[in-house]
Amino acid sequence: MAPASVPSGVPRAPSPAQRLALADLRRAVIAPIVSPLPTAVALVGDALADRSCSPAGLRRAVVAQLRARDVAALAPLRASGRADGADGRPNEIVPASAGASMEQELEALAAIDPGALARSIQAASDAGHPVAQWRPVARDPARWLRAYAEALRRAWSALEPFWTRCSGLLDRELERVGVALAHGAGPELLPQLFPYCAVVDGELLVPSHSGEHGRVRVAGTLLLHPLLAPVSASGWTDDYRDVWLSLRYALPTAWRALTGEHLPPASLMALVGPQRARILERLDEPATAGALAELLHAVPSMASHHLRALELAGLVTRTRAGRHVRVRRTARGTELVALYERL
Repeated sequence: MAPASVPSGVPRAPSPAQRLALADLRRAVIAPIVSPLPTAVALVGDALADRSCSPAGLRRAVVAQLRARDVAALAPLRASGRADGADGRPNEIVPASAGASMEQELEALAAIDPGALARSIQAASDAGHPVAQWRPVARDPARWLRAYAEALRRAWSALEPFWTRCSGLLDRELERVGVALAHGAGPELLPQLFPYCAVVDGELLVPSHSGEHGRVRVAGTLLLHPLLAPVSASGWTDDYRDVWLSLRYALPTAWRALTGEHLPPASLMALVGPQRARILERLDEPATAGALAELLHAVPSMASHHLRALELAGLVTRTRAGRHVRVRRTARGTELVALYERL
């Protein structure tokens, strides 16, 4: 379940889509939190999938910890074939809290009101979300919650070493995202984190859970959950109406660690994308827009697309001088480049 293959830097709008005005997103509070439960749910669901993206060693380690009744309880988490990050699950079953341990989050699961879970599944169904795999849960939510917590506890014994090994990467991710948010670049950051969305005509488009077009808003805080999981685990949650609650996204460096690939440090490229990172790094001295297009081996319109995004983020300025457009890196852009040079 990988993101669609499109030319780098060219947004691909999901269809059907839920729309959020970027102006509204700039006024919202965006808060990243590190929590083990979303990663555990993502990895367990992937390990049980017919077409798992996880390495065979991880799948075997997880499955080896599970009993038959555990597999039955965890079956609704099984990754679907939906390739847009919009397959749903009840919000109550992942009560993630910043800084909480897995044991604390399992205790929070035990405190869930079974009736509230059943009502949540019905609300999701009424909103047109995919809930077929959750209907058996709604028939006896109290029993399922007990079995679910026990199964996750056993699966976690296989997953905890990986989580612990990647704790430093998660800390660095919080710092990276925090820098972007402090510079007001939240609307530009989200499409970099979530591969199934796009920015089109001043709006952020995310894949619709219900299969219908609509609008969403942020009321209060939008939570960001970095996952130690494959890209296919990325997704977003709402309140089954029109409020966007959270976004979960895969942390590529951690996933490469699990699969045994080289583990690079957090980078400017990971934050803004390769083309925009090259532009920012080139602008130690001002340059013309034409020269930057040549740097990217791109047509002028594509270079303008990247420059406009960087300008909206306050990282560059553009001024016309005769027939040429001169591009300069702002103080904010220079601070961002310097930060990643130190990491």
